[in-house]
Amino acid sequence: MRLELRILAAVGVLVLLILAYVEYVSLPGSSPNSITSFSAWKYTVPGTANAVALTPDGTYLAAGTESGRLSGSIYLFQGKGGSASAGTGHLLWRHDTQTAILSVAISRNGSLIAAAGSQIVGLGGFYSNEMLYALSRDGVVLWNSSVTSPVWAMLVSPDGSRLVVREEDSVVCFGAQSGSIIWQQKVGGSSSVTLSMNDNATVLAVGGSGRAYLLSMTDGHPLWSHSVLSGYSVGPEAISGDGAYVAVGAVKTGTDGSVYLLDGRTGYLLWTHHVNSDVLSASVSHDGSRIAFGTNDWIIFYDRAGTQLWNDTDANAKVLIVPERPASASLSPQSSESVAINESKTTTATTMDTASTGVFAGLWTNIPPSVMLIDGLTGRPVWSASVGTVHSIDIGSEAGLAAVAAGPAEASPSSGGTIYMFSLNKGLG
Repeated sequence: MRLELRILAAVGVLVLLILAYVEYVSLPGSSPNSITSFSAWKYTVPGTANAVALTPDGTYLAAGTESGRLSGSIYLFQGKGGSASAGTGHLLWRHDTQTAILSVAISRNGSLIAAAGSQIVGLGGFYSNEMLYALSRDGVVLWNSSVTSPVWAMLVSPDGSRLVVREEDSVVCFGAQSGSIIWQQKVGGSSSVTLSMNDNATVLAVGGSGRAYLLSMTDGHPLWSHSVLSGYSVGPEAISGDGAYVAVGAVKTGTDGSVYLLDGRTGYLLWTHHVNSDVLSASVSHDGSRIAFGTNDWIIFYDRAGTQLWNDTDANAKVLIVPERPASASLSPQSSESVAINESKTTTATTMDTASTGVFAGLWTNIPPSVMLIDGLTGRPVWSASVGTVHSIDIGSEAGLAAVAAGPAEASPSSGGTIYMFSLNKGLG
């Protein structure tokens, strides 16, 4: 049970459609023919590095680790603090917990860090004693609270006022500063647990038992729901930044999956495709012009009309698209995004420079390479690197930085995970 949940909800590939514009050099030990990026810094942690969350300007990086079945840690790094020559990140603080940390989130300005953990017990590796934690930028614990199931997906609203988590069969919204429950909405279980919020944090897309939902962030009330085929588990899902489109995956068995694009305002079906694979993740660009799905067998890239633009054969794909930055846009502040959550926003222009987009991917595999940048127009790899099994990735959309949590698939006291900060390629397309 533990391995199945981890594969479906926290592992695999996390893909980000990006405009990358930061200079870089090669990463030692990676493929000399394909690598054109470099790890700005890396930091080794005990056990397994399970999760990362990066502020959009790259200033702060939160991470969560599993140092044993009954222990873990929450970290805060100065994201841009490590230099290329030093090769290590600047650790601001570490908070040890009596749970293995499974997911993390960070507010836009880094003032609030949230994490979820669980103890892992028994020969079968079952989860128990699940907890939520909220800490300040200074590492002070603001509150902690028990929850009813492991939390694999969580996000903080752009203003830092609310924390939303996906429990086993419901979505729960907490006051981020107090820990008080604002609302709770049952949606049913899903084999792939994700959450997605639009830019101004008014609505939330989530999947459940046989239905995709759009929830009001005010009170959790469903604004609409869309039913899929009988017997299918709905999820993952992702909403465009403007709220106009919702991408949804659904699966019945490991070889029987379908993908959907819905109208974000009505829940009306725009198109659907059968993909003959387990759908692990979904993402949609800010304006809905590009949609990505990750499956057990490949990454599939569509346009808004449902035309497949390309597919990549990298397996166990978990995807997150970050909107393209317009060529004329200034580097103005944007909302942050956490793992599997799209909160990024384009603020200064209306036309997109699609020739400057790419897909950043981290793979749940020990077969190299395990991180890569793919050209969004052609689907061809721009560069790749081998960092071990990738558990989580996130990007700082303003800074052209990518954070990666990698290391062994299972934690042990002697195993060592690694947090990486990557600079991204320039001149895609």
